[in-house]
Amino acid sequence: QCNQAIVRCADEKELFPQICRDAVNFGGMRMAWIGLLDEASGKVIPVASFGAGVEYLDGIDILIRADEPAGRGPTGTAMREDHPVWCQDFQHDPATAYWRERGAVVGWAASAALPLHRMGKVVGVLTLYADTVNAFDEPARNLLIEMAMDISYALDRFDEADLRQQADDMIQRQSEVLALQARHAQAIAAALTASEKELRATFEQAAIGIAQVAPDGTWLKVNKKLCDILGYSEAELLQKTFQELTHPDDLQSDLTQVQAVLAGTIDQYSMEKRYFHKSGATLWANLTVGLVRQPDGTPGYFVSMVEDISSKRRQAQKLASLLQISHELAGNIDLQKVLQTATARMTELSGLSSSTIYLLHDAEQLTLEATTPPLPPDFPHHLRVIPLSDHPHIAQAIDTRQSVLLTDTASATLTEAEAAVTRLRGLRTILYLPLLADNKVLGVLIVASTDQTVSLPESELELCRTLANMIAVAVENAELFQSLQQREEDLKSKVAALQLAEASVRKLSLAVEQSPSSIVITDLQANIVYANATFSQITGYKLGDVLGQNPRILHSGKTPQATYDDMWAHLTRGQRWEGEFINKRKDGSEYIELARLSPVRDEHGVVTNYLAIKDDITAKKQAEARIEHLAHFDQLTGLPNRTLLQDHFRFALSLAQRKHESLAVMFLDLDHFKVINDTLGHSMGDQLLMEVGRRLKAVLREEDTVSRQGGDEFILVLPGLDANGATKVARKLMEVVSQPFQYETHELVATPSIGITLFPDDGKDLETLAKNADAAMYQAKHAGRHDFRFYTQTMQRDSARHLRLATDLRHALARDELFLMYQPQVAMQDGRVVGAEALLRWQHPELGLISPVEFIPLAEDTGLIIPIGEWVLRTAAAQARVWLHGGWPGFVMAVNLSAVQFRHVELFQRITAVLTEVDLPANALELELTEAMAMDDPQAAMAVMDQLHGYGIRMSIDDFGTGYSSLSYLKRFKVYKLKIDQSFVRDIGTDPEDKAIVTAIINMASSLGLRTIAEGVETAEQLAFLRLHGCNEVQGYYFSKPLTAQAFDQYLTQQTA
Repeated sequence: QCNQAIVRCADEKELFPQICRDAVNFGGMRMAWIGLLDEASGKVIPVASFGAGVEYLDGIDILIRADEPAGRGPTGTAMREDHPVWCQDFQHDPATAYWRERGAVVGWAASAALPLHRMGKVVGVLTLYADTVNAFDEPARNLLIEMAMDISYALDRFDEADLRQQADDMIQRQSEVLALQARHAQAIAAALTASEKELRATFEQAAIGIAQVAPDGTWLKVNKKLCDILGYSEAELLQKTFQELTHPDDLQSDLTQVQAVLAGTIDQYSMEKRYFHKSGATLWANLTVGLVRQPDGTPGYFVSMVEDISSKRRQAQKLASLLQISHELAGNIDLQKVLQTATARMTELSGLSSSTIYLLHDAEQLTLEATTPPLPPDFPHHLRVIPLSDHPHIAQAIDTRQSVLLTDTASATLTEAEAAVTRLRGLRTILYLPLLADNKVLGVLIVASTDQTVSLPESELELCRTLANMIAVAVENAELFQSLQQREEDLKSKVAALQLAEASVRKLSLAVEQSPSSIVITDLQANIVYANATFSQITGYKLGDVLGQNPRILHSGKTPQATYDDMWAHLTRGQRWEGEFINKRKDGSEYIELARLSPVRDEHGVVTNYLAIKDDITAKKQAEARIEHLAHFDQLTGLPNRTLLQDHFRFALSLAQRKHESLAVMFLDLDHFKVINDTLGHSMGDQLLMEVGRRLKAVLREEDTVSRQGGDEFILVLPGLDANGATKVARKLMEVVSQPFQYETHELVATPSIGITLFPDDGKDLETLAKNADAAMYQAKHAGRHDFRFYTQTMQRDSARHLRLATDLRHALARDELFLMYQPQVAMQDGRVVGAEALLRWQHPELGLISPVEFIPLAEDTGLIIPIGEWVLRTAAAQARVWLHGGWPGFVMAVNLSAVQFRHVELFQRITAVLTEVDLPANALELELTEAMAMDDPQAAMAVMDQLHGYGIRMSIDDFGTGYSSLSYLKRFKVYKLKIDQSFVRDIGTDPEDKAIVTAIINMASSLGLRTIAEGVETAEQLAFLRLHGCNEVQGYYFSKPLTAQAFDQYLTQQTA
């Protein structure tokens, strides 16, 4: 609000009442007033006020002299000492005693007085009153100080506005004089037409230039003054036109108005314009032109009156420059910038070569502070700091407080030092101007010319003196500001130090009281003399309950006596002690406390108290116990985890080694646990795992260990068991685990598969025994599940081969060990080859040809099926394009998809990218997926099939009949062909069931609009049966075994032959 008032208000009469209103309406003050100092009487006179109790000011007597009671109050003190005065309790502060009774009537409880400045000088005061004690807190004080500074800034701004107005008035008055002279010239022109005699006399004797000018601009007649103004003789001037002597920038305006006069639009015109003097210089003139017409009204000649106003314009310009310089200097409070600005502007305004300022720092010498242009770097130092005794002309200017002018240094008497400066800087004319502020000499301003001697008229000298005085005031203000700034910084430092000390004490008090730790202080008899709020929160005892009490009221009886003995032993020796207590709260509940006790010494080093800082670590202790449990036990079942299993195994192993006994390790895995998780949810799966854990623990001995390894896998360590004992335990475990499990409305039966190893025959450490037991467990799984197997060396060999193949498969693609074979697919109708199935093979460099049945599951388990599958697709598609464009239109390449590939999120993008890359039509590619893959997640399968079908890619179901399909889903799958599994084709000649299944598949496919293809056809009898029942296509050894691409080419050629 204060800033808005400053911006809106034009002067202090408008500003002061607004400030008082804002302080009350927006600042929450009860009353505010502003007073100005009457220097004659020394009184503070109220000039604006607002708020409740303004009658308090009626007849009030406030002085600024400290020797009278009326001058020792907040307002007088603020003005006299030039700093804010805060009276936080008006009715009890000794400084307000003189006005206390008067203030009590209107309800003053607190007051503030802040000095107001004008151009750095205290001129008034802002006083405010509040109706509450301690109303002026730190934020309020800072706000009011800023407000007083803003008001002072506004007063400076008003003074600057007054100075600008004075300059504007000066220019206005000069303009009026010029206008008067113009009117005078016009009167002369009018008089010329009245009297030819008067005209000639006036023409020749006029103080301004007068001419008769022909309509084409030729001078017809000129007076002497005009010749003097333009520098030409009369004869010379009559040979020229006014256009030749007019400045180009003013000519068009002049001609436009000439044409207007000739046209009769105007009678006459006046303008300021520039002429070229004979010397080539430009001069400014005030031109008034009127037209004399012939009796018949035709133009006769122009009468032109020309007044040389060059000096007046230069003077006006210099006055304007002075005003601008005044503003520039007044707006700058940095001393060095003020000095540099001053020399630059003096050089510009005087038109001389250089300006230099020396400041007087003591009575004997001056220091060069600024110069324009800058001095060369090698300018001697002894001429930068100069003694007055060596420079008598500077001393004369300072002593007389008058300017000193040396018109020509060549003829002047100079000291050796003055001559050195003159010589080094090439000075010809020098003007020494003392810098005076309040009749105090601050230094000297030296203005000089280097080109030639210059004669400075009095007007120029007065201009330089005026500017020197302005510079002196600006220098004084800058120095004053620097001094005030330093005083302010010093004051701020002292205030900051006090505030820091006060804040430090306050923070310490608050830190102790608000500390999250319980803090207790006792006397030397261990009686409590202080306890903070946290102590009460932790113990339930209020401070009043424990003052004077001994901390033993917290004892639970569970802290060992040795702990207390150790504590007192340290404290009595004057040492710190740290330890834990099991204490009891007021409500009887127990908690664990970490205590740090230390003696408190006075300034003489004598122990006077004991300090205890205590933290409730109950939760921490419980968390540590839980972490310890989590580190060794499975979170779901509570069984030992792998870490604890290792510890138990090491103990059991050491016993077995000492007693020369065997030791059994079992690896137990639940059959079909994933199905339970996926169909009934993980919550049901977790319940089942916890129940299995409970059943296993119930069966085992105390010395046995059962550990959950994750998922549905458990490892058991059974000390002292041989093969017979392990067999009995395994059967018991299978019996117990397989019992029905009831959870909510579900009854579950989970069967285990168990692998068994024995120490020392199958391994001498847990890692080996567990790995081999895992391999044995997988043999139990492969044998049909719900069984157990002992580990054998054959399993080890299979496991080693499995590991080697998994490792080598990672490099098979890069080493070109993988290749494709192609088995023809034949149409039943005409025996024509309509396509081929691409079959992947692996030629291992050492192990020979590896069966796909062995390495495809490895590729799926390791994730290698994705890059390998993409390679198969790209290779097969490229080959299909060769055959398609080689004379086999309609040729279709069938490629198998693995379950991992089918579930890959980028399946569609990768397939379409390959087709684009090899330029194979989408309908020339057939993707085969198994029945189980399609039914694993039918909704997802349909989404993928829809996407591929929409692109034009064919889809078929491989191994149809070996899994479980829903006809409702089969109808919705975007497939066009069912492949009858070879297990049904093999025995269709002898097995009635296989015949029935194949017949049903063909009939069902036909009813759904699907094609069928039978694989594994090896005999004519199989082929005849399939043809009889309407199978569309066949493949198998009856026609051809899988062939290389080259052999397949030959096969195709033979078919056409």
